Order: sequence, then C-alpha cells, then structure tokens
Amino acid sequence: MQGDPVRRHHAARQDTLAVALCVALIGPADVALAEGDGEGFANTERMNEAVSRVRRNDFDDAGGARCAQDIGQPLQTCAAWVARSGAGTAAVRVSFPNGFSRILKFSGGVFVSANATMSGVGTDIDWRREGDRLILRVEDQRYELEGAFVFGRMDDP
Repeated sequence: MQGDPVRRHHAARQDTLAVALCVALIGPADVALAEGDGEGFANTERMNEAVSRVRRNDFDDAGGARCAQDIGQPLQTCAAWVARSGAGTAAVRVSFPNGFSRILKFSGGVFVSANATMSGVGTDIDWRREGDRLILRVEDQRYELEGAFVFGRMDDP
C-alpha cells in the first residue's frame, strides 16, 4: 500500500471518517486508530487543536463563505473564520446572518464532519471540489469556501 497513492488516500479517508465518527459519538477525546502507524492519532490531535482554537476564537484567518441554511434557499454571504493545524487539517466556523454558526472540520485536505447542533449531528455530509472551491452539504445546509482560505499553504507542516 505504501507505493499506491490512491489506496493510501482511500485508507486515510476511511481512517479519518472513523475518527470523525468516534469524535461525533463520544466527544473529542484522544481517539487513536487501531492501525499502528500513529498517523491517525496525529490527525486526531491536529483536529482537536483546530477545533479547540475555533472555540477559543483563536483564528489564523477571517473571511467569507457562501452559505444557505435551508433547502431551496439561495446562497448568501456568511462570515467565516479558520484555525489551521497543519497537514491539511483545519476547523472553520461559519456564521449565518441570523447568528446560527457551525464548525466545519477538515483533515488531510478532506472535509470530514461538522459539529453537532440542533440541526443535526454533523455527519450527514457530502462534498466535492470544483477547482479551488470546496462545495459542502451538512444536513440541509450548503457551504462554499475557497480551499486557500481553509488550508492556507498545503506545504505548511
């Protein structure tokens, strides 16, 4: 598997999704993956750091995102703040004009989940890239963010 980047990507995505599910179910405790390379634990630590920083309002950047809170609602401009912790791991708080906000979580350059709110647990997601734009769905909400805003320079540690 070491030489096959596609298989490594899929395995890393499965590991990341497993961690996201564990964190969503039991909270952001130190969740280590059973696979022994330690990469999953490092990704979890990075995610915990990024989310903790967002909750403390300790951001690397502020900007805007396009968002819609309900099905059929047109996209509007929402405020966004990002805390990055390296290796494509970041947490982004997006605030809608009505004050509702959600934390979007990224690991290894992949969208993995959002925080639980009254709208849902944050794991009913779908996403894709169109160029540098990240197009996300969390439950009924939709978000569009620039990859450069979320990740900064991808070669940063």
